[in-house]
Amino acid sequence: RASFELKPDILFLVTCGATRESIKNFERVFNLAGYYNIDYAESVSLAMVGANGPRDNASTSFIIDLGGSQTTVCALTMQGVISGVSAEYGGNVLNNLIVNQLKVEQNLSISENQAEELKVKIASLKEEDGTKMVVYGKDASSSKPKTMQISSQDIYDSVKTFADKVIEIANIIITSLNEETI
Repeated sequence: RASFELKPDILFLVTCGATRESIKNFERVFNLAGYYNIDYAESVSLAMVGANGPRDNASTSFIIDLGGSQTTVCALTMQGVISGVSAEYGGNVLNNLIVNQLKVEQNLSISENQAEELKVKIASLKEEDGTKMVVYGKDASSSKPKTMQISSQDIYDSVKTFADKVIEIANIIITSLNEETI
């Protein structure tokens, strides 16, 4: 009786704009591990399906996927990506902007984890938003413990800078599309 190891098929998610060379490199790695039946899908295509995007081939969807380390922007149909880009500009960038803004404007040093919490709980693009949160950090000059109440207005410039860059990335894709696509 012959024994064999059954290897499952692989669906490998790639970023928008992944090069054929990088995909071939991954394929070589899978082959070395004994996997030969490999399908590739751009992660934004599955995001569209998961978000109950249009299922007909003619409708164009526009997706902005903000991740921790990168932002992916693309226009796609069920037939595939029409135009897209993945940029190394994710939520971690906003965290760093918040850390730096509070250090300069409030003389407060906080961790990236606290910046993440501020981002999630009080960040807003509404200038008049007054949502507040208490933050524990250090005085940036003396390194002594410092507690401050931070409002969404205190981090507005960081949030606006981040959003403006994401919009700039999105506009690159929008301007690359022809009128029939939109």
